[in-house]
Formats: sequence, C-alpha cells, structure tokens
Amino acid sequence: MITNYNDDFFEIQSNRLKLSIANENMYAKRTRFSHCGYIIQAKLDKKHTLCTRESIVFGNDTGGEGICGEFLTDAEIYNKTQIGDWFPKIGVGYLKKVKNEPFSPFFDYDCKKSEITQKIYENKVEYINELPMYNDFACKLYKTITVIENEILIDYKLENTGKIDIKSSEYAHNFFGFNNAPIDENYEIILPKGFVDKHTGCIKLSDAFIANFDGIVEDSFFLYIENLEKTSPSFKMTHKKLGLSISEYNDFSPEHIAFWGRFYTASVEVFNDIFVKPNENQTWQRKYVFEAK
Repeated sequence: MITNYNDDFFEIQSNRLKLSIANENMYAKRTRFSHCGYIIQAKLDKKHTLCTRESIVFGNDTGGEGICGEFLTDAEIYNKTQIGDWFPKIGVGYLKKVKNEPFSPFFDYDCKKSEITQKIYENKVEYINELPMYNDFACKLYKTITVIENEILIDYKLENTGKIDIKSSEYAHNFFGFNNAPIDENYEIILPKGFVDKHTGCIKLSDAFIANFDGIVEDSFFLYIENLEKTSPSFKMTHKKLGLSISEYNDFSPEHIAFWGRFYTASVEVFNDIFVKPNENQTWQRKYVFEAK
C-alpha cells in the first residue's frame, strides 16, 4: 500500500523504515539535483528521523534535502555549448547556457525537462529517465529505490543511447541530522583513509580517519579526501548519545569523498566515476543501513 500520496511526496516502507520521496513537481523548477528518487525523509521504527535540509532558510540553497542525487555536468560539452543553446544534465533535462562562465550549481537554468516515468510499490519505486538525442548526446537512466528492513537500496543503470561518450560523476548529497539533533561532540564519522586535499573548519580528524567535533558546530566545515583506500562501508556516521548510526555501502570503488556541513546538517558525499561509451551501460548500487541500539 502506498501511503500519504499527495502533490509533493509519497511514501514507501518496510516493517521498520519509511521513506518520504518527493514527486517531480516538488522540485521541478530546480536544476541541480536529479528529479528521480529524491528522498526527503527516512524514519526508523516510527520515531527516529535521519534527514535534514541543505539550509534552514527555505529558498536560500540549491534545493538540497535528505538523500538527493546529482550527475555532474560534462565540462567539455558545457564549454562547447554556445550561449542560448542547450547542454545535458542527467536526471534533469537539457539546460540553456546563459553566459560564458563555468557551470554553476547555484543557478537554476531554463530547462527542457527529460521524460520521467515512475512505478510505485509498497516498498520500492522504479524510475526511467530518458534524455532524447541532441548534439549527439542521449541516455536512459534506470533507478530503483527499495526499502528492506532498516536498509535503503538504490540501484542505477545508465545506458548511452547517443553517439558520444558519457563522462560524469554521480554522487548523493546526504543531508543528515539524527532526530534533528545539532552537529556536536556526539557525532562521530568513520571515513576511508586517503589523501586529504582540503580541510577547513572545526573538524577534528584522527590518524585513523575518524572525524568528530569538540562541541556544537558554529561555522561551516569541509573535508575532501581522494586516493581512497578500499574499505566497507564507505563511511559510518554515529550519534553516540542517541545510539543511532547510518552507513553507506557501495559496489564500486569511490572516486573521492567530500564531508561538509553546518550546525544542523552533516553531509558525506561518495563520488562514483561515470564513463559510458555509445551502446554500452554502467550499473552501480548504493546501500544505506540505518541502525538504532
């Protein structure tokens, strides 16, 4: 049974975990995040919530909330696109280039939306998102979100139906905050070891790549790690006082990880390198395990 279906969102659930997923029209005018499978909230055992927003000031952001995916724009295609012409954004559509400046995720471009079909079941939703041929670019994205017990499985398949290579990077913006608790000394994040390229703000990072904080976070923080050691899960975030945790498992080797946030949200972003030749496809999976002691 599908519960609480309205113009903004619908819900799927297992016996332990309920997901609220945005309908396409909820973010139809935003052009950064994929319009397929926008998870705005996850509730465990009818009481523990996981997701927060990118900003607590509505509209003062790029529309991020919960677990929302993004495919990065191919810089080569974008740079070749003339002003007034259209470039592809997988999961969204074709966007109109307005100036000879680098692509900005903070700007909502004019958009020719790609066709999306969805099938909703009790514990899963299936999407097919198709970008028709334009300037030799075309693709079809299959995405399925399934809830089993306390796990969220997100399966992807990207088909290249065009005439040129698809080069991108796919990642999930995970806006997390357990039960809306502020980011403070109770949060502990286990990250994969690697080369730390950027480290700003109040994050404390141990030699074992365990991140934490001295108290309530007052300013934004950012950590970027590349050349990652292979590990599973890709990260684990725990709230020690609440006894809650979220882990992400991947069937691919992450390209790099970005960890950033503010006092009300912490986001660990695991990047997957995408390269698909014409008439070929690429598949991958993300699995989140939400646990309570």
